[in-house]
Amino acid sequence: MTESVARRKHKRPRPQTSCAVCHRRKVKCNNELPCGPCIRHGCQDECRFDGIPARNGQNGSAGLQSSAISTTPSDSDQQVSPGQQLDENDVERLPFNTQQPAPPQSTERDRSLQLLDETSHSTQTQPFHSRLPTHDWIPQQGPVRGRTHTLWLLRTFDPLLVYMGRDRLGENPINEDNTWMNRNREQEPLPQAHQFAGSVYDKLPPSETCHELVARYFDTFDTVYSIINRNIFAPYYNILFSDPKGVPICFVIKVLVMMAIANTTYPPDEAPVSKSSIAEWMDLASSVPPSALEAGDFMLHTAHIFTTLSLAEQLLKLDATAAYIRSATYVRTAMVLDLHRVEVASEKRRVWEAIMDLDLHASLAAGVMPASPLPAAPNLQPSTVTCMYSNDNSEDLSDVLPRSLHVRHKIVTLLNSEKHLQFEQIVELSSELTKAMAPVSTSDNVPQHRKTFLYRYLSFTYGRFLAALHRPFFLLSDPAFYLSRTMITRLATQYMKEIIAVYNKKAGSDPFAHLLIGHGIMFRNEHRQAQMAICYEMLRSGDDTGDLDVHAFLNSPSEGKSAVKNVFGQLLGIAEPRVKKKEIPESSFLIPAMVYAHICAVARFPRDSEGYAEAMAHAAVEAEAFCPPSSREPKPVVPENAF
Repeated sequence: MTESVARRKHKRPRPQTSCAVCHRRKVKCNNELPCGPCIRHGCQDECRFDGIPARNGQNGSAGLQSSAISTTPSDSDQQVSPGQQLDENDVERLPFNTQQPAPPQSTERDRSLQLLDETSHSTQTQPFHSRLPTHDWIPQQGPVRGRTHTLWLLRTFDPLLVYMGRDRLGENPINEDNTWMNRNREQEPLPQAHQFAGSVYDKLPPSETCHELVARYFDTFDTVYSIINRNIFAPYYNILFSDPKGVPICFVIKVLVMMAIANTTYPPDEAPVSKSSIAEWMDLASSVPPSALEAGDFMLHTAHIFTTLSLAEQLLKLDATAAYIRSATYVRTAMVLDLHRVEVASEKRRVWEAIMDLDLHASLAAGVMPASPLPAAPNLQPSTVTCMYSNDNSEDLSDVLPRSLHVRHKIVTLLNSEKHLQFEQIVELSSELTKAMAPVSTSDNVPQHRKTFLYRYLSFTYGRFLAALHRPFFLLSDPAFYLSRTMITRLATQYMKEIIAVYNKKAGSDPFAHLLIGHGIMFRNEHRQAQMAICYEMLRSGDDTGDLDVHAFLNSPSEGKSAVKNVFGQLLGIAEPRVKKKEIPESSFLIPAMVYAHICAVARFPRDSEGYAEAMAHAAVEAEAFCPPSSREPKPVVPENAF
């Protein structure tokens, strides 16, 4: 065999005019270390120029010229073969002059890239100071809840709601988003003591209904949170119908909670189980956590029940504060079981990831920091970020939620704790979230075969956290934040179009679509956020100079001003009859009604005139007339035998 001949180095190497990353991507490099394109794409750690890596720390943003003009032998050896003699002509053809280095020429483009480098978080060790306006939060002077709470958007409509003569939505900050709800607001009767006198086994519906709802649960939410071991579940479930008292009471309650969850995926008028029965099941299930804590029953099956109960509470209950407190209890219980230390993929790991995910949803609705600890950052391989519109039917989406826990935890923590939020932080986390949630997209232009229940739920989660991330700067009118304004407008318009389709009976048999109009905090919270975002966009559009031109330039026709107007008009038509039936909160009708009254009033009268005030006061009286009297004074009558 002949020996392999090593390739000799070029006698006169070709000058390298870009870093390795820019050379591979075939983009123009600004010859800095790290360069501007690498900083913008978040790969400054991979930036190399002639083998010189990017340096971290204060000198991490130094220009390439200052690094490459060094006359050390190592730098010279990278350009010249060992033992090679250099003449004057060879020196002139090198990428830099080793005899008389000249300072780089300063151009406007270089100064712009230098400014971008200075504002990069990744290359700075000193405290970062944004050159853009920050979103400030002073709890002593503003909302007591974090930026993900609906109170931030709700307070923007105070100038309109004040024409009702009082604070229509209450003075208690906990009550601002109608989450401090009693039984009257939940449209369910207060439980009677005699209702629980019977056996728990008597609460089970007919066997046909049980089989239908349990199968529905495994087809829907079990694909999202795969925490039920079917090999253990099946034997007990079969015994449940042959000998009901042969299974533990906790298993019966667990089945009731699973069926309550599955019942939410049906249209309200086609649900197999009535609302009153669901409320009774949830009352029974609410006794499990305190009983387990009193008895010291901390086992894996306890975590299973807590996880399903947490999901049911967020799909059926309206109290975000109570849901967050209970979620924190479930997190602490799982940590007592040491589930947070399990690193290998197993049933325990899936239960812990489900509890963390539900805790993030509860924290998002309550406007507080997560109760769960920050999970470890996932190792996102390049192959993870696949094409969003791939035609591969075997695409595995089961790891999307677990690998996005880290960035979503950072998002909720930042939004609900940082007093001075910077726009650069939003852009950076938005990029991380998109990478972690890939290949899931918020776009509706997805092949129909990919719109499974799992994909729809992942897309909803992605859109919910993305909207929460951009919503603070959506409220600011600075032109620099049109990215957030466009993002929120697009997400809110698309979300409300889906809800309108469900109300108009155009959703078909899609189980996920019927969750969008549910009464739980998970979907009700996002429903109200999207609705208020559209109303706020209608309220302020046209106030700023050049607003319409810029907005039309940034949005496509299906997401621009006309689309917002169309959705806003349909919102009024849907809210008016449903607020009378108490199917939606009062604010879901009062806010669009007052915004519409404002638009009509400013078209006839100046904003500060008496005519405007009279028109708004008259509109407030008409809007309140649509609200049922029972909803204005939600004081439940507690029966004498209730305790």
